[in-house]
Amino acid sequence: MVIQDANYDISTFDPAAHAARLQQLSRAMDVQGALAPFRKRGGKVLLLHGTSDMGIPPGNTVAFYARLQRAYGAKLHGFARFYMVPGQAHGGGGGISWWAGIL
Repeated sequence: MVIQDANYDISTFDPAAHAARLQQLSRAMDVQGALAPFRKRGGKVLLLHGTSDMGIPPGNTVAFYARLQRAYGAKLHGFARFYMVPGQAHGGGGGISWWAGIL
């Protein structure tokens, strides 16, 4: 999403050289602002993260949920739940990899 070149040598990636694009993508992918209208329409969020997911480290989702807690306070529990799954890897493997199949 940053370089958009299938032949790019990822070992040469310098985040500082692409800071503006990384910030732009971060804003575009951050759903926190989009949750207010979703919640208003009665939407519910089930957020799950495996403790063995190194594709997206669990700490990122924990921090995201903490931001939601600060923003919504006690109201958060009315429309969002967060579960950590011991041993679950990214996209399956260990833990409850059947999760996606029940949604």
